[in-house]
Amino acid sequence: MAENIPEKQPLMPTKVRSKHDKYVYAGFGIVLIIGCVLIYLHQRDPGYLNDWSDDHEAMQKQAVEQKKPLLMLFKTSPPCDDTKKLQQKINQKASINEALKKHDYLTSIALVTAGLKDAVAVEYKIKKLPTILLFSPDGTEVKRIEGYIGDGDLVGVLAAGAKNKESAQ
Repeated sequence: MAENIPEKQPLMPTKVRSKHDKYVYAGFGIVLIIGCVLIYLHQRDPGYLNDWSDDHEAMQKQAVEQKKPLLMLFKTSPPCDDTKKLQQKINQKASINEALKKHDYLTSIALVTAGLKDAVAVEYKIKKLPTILLFSPDGTEVKRIEGYIGDGDLVGVLAAGAKNKESAQ
């Protein structure tokens, strides 16, 4: 009986691989890695603002104590497209950073986490994101900018806020 049993044959015939198959697989792997990196770079928060405090309450107290104007940026995480553009402008445009330093602004980011019903959004009456609020050295709101603003306009707003600082003193 053992003599009549045929040898086991593979269910699928094995494929004979050519020399070039390893290059195809390597190329596919490289394209996959590059694609993942590009997706990551596109989705990450591009505009971490250096030297900006994320404790907006402490910054308000500090601004009043030091008699300095305060710029607060209200945004979500992850940021929307307008916020990304605004943060990139602030990071890349020397004119904006020069205006912040020239007029002695303290800067703060307020993160709105639960939409416009967030406690921070309700407290500051935020209706649209991103929103920039300028406060005078005595803590009163001087200017409100809702949505994206160009770099030239922002420099002008910072200068106008600084004039309010001088008139408050």
